[in-house]
Amino acid sequence: MRGATEGELRVRLTRRWGLVGWAGIGDESVDIPGFRLKNGKPTFGVGVRSTIDPARSVSVRADYGYGQDARGIYFNVKEDF
Repeated sequence: MRGATEGELRVRLTRRWGLVGWAGIGDESVDIPGFRLKNGKPTFGVGVRSTIDPARSVSVRADYGYGQDARGIYFNVKEDF
């Protein structure tokens, strides 16, 4: 069994630039009685967004994420549709 929740806040600075921050918690267990949110593993991070082609909704993002056993910088280019 797995359970997680996450919230994020997005702020648009200009037509092309924005910021995002998020926090979440999740846990997993082999059965329902073993699932405890108090044992949850937290995650949080911040990121920057830039729209490089508004006509095609292509964006670039750079995030710094932190979790219990991992942290890192992530880059992504994607097209929204």
